[in-house]
Amino acid sequence: MQAMPEWKLIKFHYVTKSVPSPVPSAFFFPSEAKHLQPVLAAASSGWSGSPHQAIVVDGKVVDYWWGTDKGDPQQLAAMFRAIDEGKPLPREVCTQLHPNNRRRCNQGS
Repeated sequence: MQAMPEWKLIKFHYVTKSVPSPVPSAFFFPSEAKHLQPVLAAASSGWSGSPHQAIVVDGKVVDYWWGTDKGDPQQLAAMFRAIDEGKPLPREVCTQLHPNNRRRCNQGS
């Protein structure tokens, strides 16, 4: 998976939190990612639980999801490739989870 060329286009940031908590405060983010906390907290709509996953480009959430259902390596590689090439994204995205149902999208394309 990480040997695929598309994975060289991205930088991972991991934030450790307790499973039942929402996106933690910036204090818990790695120093190079602290500036992302407000946009990730907004995208999460305050939902707790794990895992929260996001694709962020230039400080803006491109896709945000809760759970593991959109984490397929081939699907993510296609997303990264489309972003890098400035092409339309290959799947429907969500920029903010719905406040009443974390499996639904409140905002997206």
